[in-house]
Amino acid sequence: MRRALTLVYFVTNIGVSNGRDCSMEVVSGTLFAMQQRIIVKLLAGGATSREKAVTAHEAHLDLQEQNWLNYVAGGLLAKVKKTKDKRYYVATYHRT
Repeated sequence: MRRALTLVYFVTNIGVSNGRDCSMEVVSGTLFAMQQRIIVKLLAGGATSREKAVTAHEAHLDLQEQNWLNYVAGGLLAKVKKTKDKRYYVATYHRT
C-alpha cells in the first residue's frame, strides 16, 4: 500500500518543473512507455509464467528500468508480476 501512495503523491504533486509542463498525462505516458520496455525485455527473456520468471539482470534491464520495476510489477491487475524471490514475468491470461 505504501508503494501505491508514493506513486500517487509523485504523480499529483509533480506540477511544473523548470518551466516544462510535467502534467499527469506526461507522467502517465512515461509510465506506459517504461512498462512496455520492461515487458518487451521480459518476453524476449522467455518470462511468460511463474516457472519461467527471470531476474532483472537476466532480462538485461538497465538501471532506469530496474528502478521502475517496483511501480509496474506486482499489483492485482499488473501485466508484470513479481515472485517472492524477486524474479519477474509477464502475466498472460488465456480465455477458454
